Amino acid sequence: MHRICVLGLGPAAIATAILLKREGYGVEVIGTERVQDAVEGVSWRAVDGLEKIGISGLREFLGPRWKRYSAWNDRSIEGNGEYVVNRIAFDKFLYKSLKKYSIPVCKARVENVSDIEGKIYVVKDSDCCGREVSEQCYDFLVDARGRGSPKKIRNESEGPISLALTRRYCNGHIYGDFRTYSEPFENGWAWVTHDQFGCGSIQIVIDPKYINVFDGDFRNLTDSLFKNLTYINKCVGPDIVFKDAVIVRGIRPVLRGELVSSRTVCVGDACYSGDPLSGHGIYEAISGSFAALAVINTIIRRPDSALIAKNYYVDRARQIFMSRINVAQEFYSMERRWASSGFWVDRFEQFDKMFSNAKTNITFPVFVNRPVVEYGYVVERRVALSKNNIRGVRFIDGVDLACLYDEIKQFSNGVSLKELCHKFGVTKYSVMNAIKWLFLNKFLPDFKIISDM
Repeated sequence: MHRICVLGLGPAAIATAILLKREGYGVEVIGTERVQDAVEGVSWRAVDGLEKIGISGLREFLGPRWKRYSAWNDRSIEGNGEYVVNRIAFDKFLYKSLKKYSIPVCKARVENVSDIEGKIYVVKDSDCCGREVSEQCYDFLVDARGRGSPKKIRNESEGPISLALTRRYCNGHIYGDFRTYSEPFENGWAWVTHDQFGCGSIQIVIDPKYINVFDGDFRNLTDSLFKNLTYINKCVGPDIVFKDAVIVRGIRPVLRGELVSSRTVCVGDACYSGDPLSGHGIYEAISGSFAALAVINTIIRRPDSALIAKNYYVDRARQIFMSRINVAQEFYSMERRWASSGFWVDRFEQFDKMFSNAKTNITFPVFVNRPVVEYGYVVERRVALSKNNIRGVRFIDGVDLACLYDEIKQFSNGVSLKELCHKFGVTKYSVMNAIKWLFLNKFLPDFKIISDM
């Protein structure tokens, strides 16, 4: 049995460890518990992913969805709901699932990782584990230690640096439900949680240069910035009382270098992290764990396809990272009231530069051979690339697009819907949906269907 070490105790580490254990690997987790408090939104897609992994009791822990409101570009809108979690409590809840799957955990700091003659050696803090077990040997390593994971080489891509100032409050309006708000202002933007008791947290994102205005006095800084939030002030009420100290953390969208090797793979924020405006941080950690499982399976059990698996993982990370940057840039460009303000100009220009560096020479639409996940392994298959789907699409409603395209192009006088349904073993609605996708993405500029059903 191959022995795999997972570094970290956050969602990416826990999800990957459980998936590997269920796949039959010998898994051990090494990491330290989160100490810095944080409040974070969790999408329903992340919840679905965790439930597929086998995390039980999750929805009871999360409680109801929070209503989401924003005042972007001076327009108040209500968006899709989200769950809100305290990250320390959330990580502890996920941690319990490691015991359910009998995955051993060593709560220790990792001092060193070495790759020697085909084996991974991990040196742990001997004060935690005892000097006799401070170094152990593994066949493979998953690094899911988050943003603090040591860099192996220079980052492949980096976005603008921001500071997030977070502070809790109480004595707000009581609505009887759970809400989140987001609002931009001249020097940044804010995200606020508001529970049914009128309490919550305020996170204000600014450029680090702005703290010089207040000589590093974060309490006065957050008080002053909060007054700029006219929409949020109206929502939470005029009598709120700030509690506790200001929590300050740096945030930056980053795509790491050397994401995967013959014996290691990075998952979660140790792989890439987006701008906070793009959201989906926990979802990316969970989806990344599924991708990492297929890559590890391929490298260990099908070594002849290891290079395909590595290329798949790197290309996937690049494309998702840039798609998250694109989402963030769209949000920044939507806000026109402070289009000439330094905070907004800097971010839009830096994101634009990142897009220029990531341009592709591919002419769309086109079918190409690309690595995909199939039955738990990475293999090469034909996929459809379009301007709106640069990662590639293989199936629509269970219909292989490349095979469907080949079938249609054989018949110049029209294609039989009945024959297509029989060939692909699906309903006519599935075939029509797949044909519609090909048509809308300009793979089929002109075709005729013979409706014989």
